[in-house]
Amino acid sequence: MVIRELPMLLEVSSGEHAVVLKLINEELASKLRKVLPFKAELNLWKEEVYFEIPGSFQAAGRSVVKARRGGVYYWNPGRALCVFYGISEPYSEVVEAGFLVGPSNMARRLPRGEAQIKEHVLAEELKAFAEQLAGRGFAAATPRDRGEVVLAVSRESKGELFSAVVCIEDYGVYVESDGIFKYDESSNAVSYARMLKRYVQGLRWARVDLSEEGYLCITAAAPIDRLIEAIEEVEAAYSYAMLSLG
Repeated sequence: MVIRELPMLLEVSSGEHAVVLKLINEELASKLRKVLPFKAELNLWKEEVYFEIPGSFQAAGRSVVKARRGGVYYWNPGRALCVFYGISEPYSEVVEAGFLVGPSNMARRLPRGEAQIKEHVLAEELKAFAEQLAGRGFAAATPRDRGEVVLAVSRESKGELFSAVVCIEDYGVYVESDGIFKYDESSNAVSYARMLKRYVQGLRWARVDLSEEGYLCITAAAPIDRLIEAIEEVEAAYSYAMLSLG
C-alpha cells in the first residue's frame, strides 16, 4: 500500500512577520521535509518574494510562464521557491507548487534578509477555528502578522483564489479579504466602491472597506458563532468584486 503524505504547510518567518504556504506538489514537499528546518535569504523582485532550497534537485510538475496572485512556484534554474503577491510574472518557466494561505499583503510585508523556513504548526489557541474552517474546504493557518498570531485562510472560489485574515477577539471576529486595488478618490474608484456597497446591502455581515495599507477590500464584523457565515459572505462579495473588474 502506498501512503500518500498530506499537503505541506510551510512557514516562512522573519522578525514579526510570517507567511504560510500550502505545497500541493507532493514531490517537492517530500524533498523539503528532508531538509527542514533551514535558514534562507529572502529576495524581493517586482511583486515576488523567493528563497533558495538546500540541495540540488529539479522539481517536476506542470510548468507555466504565467503566475497567479497568491501562487507559489518552484524555479528550477535557481533552486528557488517563489511567492507571487501581485501582477508581476516569473523571469522564466516555473513549476506549480502551491499557494499562499492568507492575503497577498502578508507576503508583501516580508523584509529582505534571513528567514526561518519550517513546517507550520497551528497555534493552539486558534487550532479549533482552523480545523472548523478546514472542514468547509478552506486551507487554514495561524502565522504571525505584525507580531500578532492571526487566522489566515484561502479557498478556490469561482476561478479566483479567495484569501482572508481573521482576528478572533473575546467580543467577536473581524474578517478582511485580500486587497482589490489601491484606493484613491478618483471618480472611477468612488463609482466602483458605490457599486460594491449596493451589492453588500443584501448581506448581513460583509462590508466594503479599506485595509490599513489603503486597499479597497471586503471586511466583516460578526459574533464568534457566525464565523463561517461571515467568511463566506466576504468570499461571495470578493468574488463578485473581482468578476466585476472583468
